[in-house]
Amino acid sequence: MPPKPAPKDVWLTRSEAAKLIKVARSDPKTRHLARFILIALYTGSRKSVILKLKFHRHSTGGYVDTARGLLYRKAAGSRETKKRAPNIQIPSRLLAHLRRWERLSQNGWVIEYQGCGVASIKT
Repeated sequence: MPPKPAPKDVWLTRSEAAKLIKVARSDPKTRHLARFILIALYTGSRKSVILKLKFHRHSTGGYVDTARGLLYRKAAGSRETKKRAPNIQIPSRLLAHLRRWERLSQNGWVIEYQGCGVASIKT
């Protein structure tokens, strides 16, 4: 077996992240990506967890409790996997965004495009 490569020491700086979010917000077709990026940066959650988030409890994914400031990353009753996904306290800066998005939400999805939940951020 070849030796393992060295770990990456490259991280987004705050200004690079801000530029990325600014570009995503500038076009209505990519505005949902700005939400995705903010949640990913603040919580460190996996893509699949973020895309299944709703503003209310449901059986297929996690949900955001804006009243308590908690992010439940997995569905109630789902089995424990190697990837875990524990509940976390939402950072205050992200919580302000989530409360605003909850008021603006059409169908309860945290990441939505034209009123529907987003299944993939690639297309």
